[in-house]
Amino acid sequence: MGADETWPLRPDSPAHYSATKAMAEQRVRRAAGNGFETVVVRPRLVWGPGDTTLLPPIAKAMDSGRFAWIGGGRHLTSTTHVDNVIEGLMLGAERGRSGEAYFVTDGDPPVTRLAVWLSSQECTLDISKARRELDYEPVISRDQGLAALSE
Repeated sequence: MGADETWPLRPDSPAHYSATKAMAEQRVRRAAGNGFETVVVRPRLVWGPGDTTLLPPIAKAMDSGRFAWIGGGRHLTSTTHVDNVIEGLMLGAERGRSGEAYFVTDGDPPVTRLAVWLSSQECTLDISKARRELDYEPVISRDQGLAALSE
């Protein structure tokens, strides 16, 4: 899929979380100007050490035998390790253009089974704009992040 920042936001989404995020982003981006600078950084499915919302339910489902592959295990989805979120936020503050939005992820679309489980809808993000305008590169790979969680 490779969605980039030009794809339309969905303030009309039936998912309240997604709808309210879209509405908030629209307001933040419209506020740019007249000496007020705004930059939006968009991570997807944030994970890493200390996570209490994303990875623990997956591990619990696997341990209890209630884990199921959604879509037959073929969907891809982008993820963002917390260290990569921080890198994106810092670069957005330092180099981002006011009124713009930037996707930040772990880099290439994931192909791991963990990532497949994270979403029932295929969703990969194109981070070319952040790479080009912010000089963003993930500071930790998915494999490095997963290895750190098992230590």
